[in-house]
Amino acid sequence: MANNIHDDTPSLTGFNLPEADVAGAASKKEARATECPENLGKAWNDCKVPDFNDPNRPKTCLEVDFPIAQINALSQLEGNAGKPIYQMSKWWARRRSSVFRSMLIAAATECPEDPSEAAKMVWEHYYCNHLKAGKFSHLKVLEPFMGGGTTLVEGARLGMQMTGIDLNPVAWFVCKNELAGSDPKQVEALFQEIEAEVKPQIQPFYTTTCPRGHRGRWIDVRTGKTAEVDPVTMPPEERKNYRWEGPEVIYTFWAKHGPCGAHGCDHRTPLFKSLIIAQKTLTANYIELVCPECGEKFHAELGESRMAPDAEFIMQDDETVTTTSQPFANLVNEYDKGTTQDTIERLTRLLETVDREPGLKCPHCGAFAGGRFKEVLRKHTAAKAGERKKKAFGIKKKKVQLWLLVSPEWAKGAPGMNEQGKEYGGYAGAPAADTEVWNNKRLENLSLIEIRAKQEPKSFIFHGENFTTNGSVPRPGVFVCGVCGKQERVVEAEKTFGHIAPSAIYALQCHCPQCEAE
Repeated sequence: MANNIHDDTPSLTGFNLPEADVAGAASKKEARATECPENLGKAWNDCKVPDFNDPNRPKTCLEVDFPIAQINALSQLEGNAGKPIYQMSKWWARRRSSVFRSMLIAAATECPEDPSEAAKMVWEHYYCNHLKAGKFSHLKVLEPFMGGGTTLVEGARLGMQMTGIDLNPVAWFVCKNELAGSDPKQVEALFQEIEAEVKPQIQPFYTTTCPRGHRGRWIDVRTGKTAEVDPVTMPPEERKNYRWEGPEVIYTFWAKHGPCGAHGCDHRTPLFKSLIIAQKTLTANYIELVCPECGEKFHAELGESRMAPDAEFIMQDDETVTTTSQPFANLVNEYDKGTTQDTIERLTRLLETVDREPGLKCPHCGAFAGGRFKEVLRKHTAAKAGERKKKAFGIKKKKVQLWLLVSPEWAKGAPGMNEQGKEYGGYAGAPAADTEVWNNKRLENLSLIEIRAKQEPKSFIFHGENFTTNGSVPRPGVFVCGVCGKQERVVEAEKTFGHIAPSAIYALQCHCPQCEAE
């Protein structure tokens, strides 16, 4: 077990920080040092642990008081992700480690003479290195319902002797590995062995093409050359001879559809509480420009700030912006990186393209507004090597909020029967051919919409029509048919058709190595 108990958390109520010192710190490093709790990483050598064999022992801090406000705030910062050790398994009822750590400390520490100091004592010594102090090393703790092992791990980090029990063999396996000592090199070697065996079998099902036009290729690992093959059609043992280089699918988004039970309807409506399916905050680099002809002020953003490049784009921000081409943005962003010759080459290329760059033209009248930018480039042609700096362009940064939605037309759903009255597939147990027809049916009008707005959009104008972002689920377990408007419980609809609600893919989250490189 690692004994590093240095949790990187912001200051919380109860640290009694000298705010004036923090405000007057000469640097961010000094400020962070000031914000650290006083006992961070120190051994608590004067800790008093009761004799739990004595029926007349003094009370523990947990039996008297507890710093619930501070621990609650810390728990919220910790979030569901938790520490890396707890990410080896997505345990269904994983609790916050900070809560268990503080409870164990409070339960093992003798209450001070002044009971009002009990909670303060626990909080002040939360960040101590209790393993180093060794005050808890003789304590034996039983967790009879260990589950995902948070109690065991936190107790072990405090130096306690932990024993856990659970009827669930998965819980036993998870906890055993959480507490096991391991050699990182051996673990990495095992991962590589598993990847070499498994990846060739499933990789063909995760290949894709990039919305910006980047395509991948299969490489024959025996020759290192591009191969025009489709490993899906190959026997599994032959797939290991090929490696994919290019865009990959990371995650597939599925939408369950509520089948309408109204007589003669049979329509299937995707179940969305909201049309918004994703939100992302990006940092955009930009240059402030003023048109010399009409006086229009606007931001020329360096490159495209998009979550879904192929989705239809709606700008709801109240600012006026243009977007430069990605090659132009790359030249500017990397302007003074590398050697002097690298900067000179970028300077030359920028001078060659600056007059034609569409992002530097006024969005109102179309006049070229990059005069100041061009003048900086000209000055740099005669400047010394150390004077050619990117900061001369006056580049600024800002946050942009992006919201991704499924189109209202697709959200209305699709018929659940073909013209002959045969039900489409898409549900567990359906014939594969019927599911293929259903998937193709749902792809016919599938599109995504990306909205840039400072707040979550409640409505938007799409193709001249006003829509709300409300979905088809007015309350939990109930959906509204996209055709007849009937409200129905999903479970009742499933009973009517005798199978679970069908699903269909509506989005892919992907990674493109070429986009990342650009």
